[in-house]
Amino acid sequence: MKDLLHQINIYTHILFGTISMILGLWPILSKKGNSIHKKTGKWYLRTLTIVIATALLGGLFFNYRPFLVLLSILVFYQAFAGTRTLKLKHKRPEILDNTLVGLGIILALFYIVYFDFDKASMSRPVVLSTVIALLINLCYDLGKNLYPGTFLSSAWIYDHIVRMLSSYGGLIMAFTGNVLNPAFQPWSQLLPSVISYSLIIYFVLRQAIPTKRKSP
Repeated sequence: MKDLLHQINIYTHILFGTISMILGLWPILSKKGNSIHKKTGKWYLRTLTIVIATALLGGLFFNYRPFLVLLSILVFYQAFAGTRTLKLKHKRPEILDNTLVGLGIILALFYIVYFDFDKASMSRPVVLSTVIALLINLCYDLGKNLYPGTFLSSAWIYDHIVRMLSSYGGLIMAFTGNVLNPAFQPWSQLLPSVISYSLIIYFVLRQAIPTKRKSP
């Protein structure tokens, strides 16, 4: 029975992971702020929730892989925070936001203290970068309780860009890390990160640098 449930969980994870990767492309390629961008972004988060849930079930109960659990949490948290910033914008974090940040910090510190990085299923650089990335994002979000309102008002759009692209990059990294031959590690995980950060830089600069309008 356990093997059957494990297989169902795997196929569900693969199916919705594939759907999430396809849906995640549309917000990147479509015009920012239009209906397609918004709708596919919402469906990306919905399907990603199923991906993360099945990853957590698999990592905790069927084939214990602490790093997979950690990566799943990072990918989902980035997407969740990227969506929340659209709602909050210049506002301070709410109870839900601070609760998740607190739980995330506890989990990351627990992982650092109790888990042997060398025994992870991924290479050490990938594990370290994932833990550091999670902590940086959590500490940044914790600081939103103190940042000036003017900063929050101007930073929310960049926060959204960084979080959503980071989430998509993490999703691709999880896919390549599990599907490609282990001989390609750590590049099979690091390359998606390089691509996602390149996209982040591009979209942040495009947002920050006003487009010159042609005179009629």
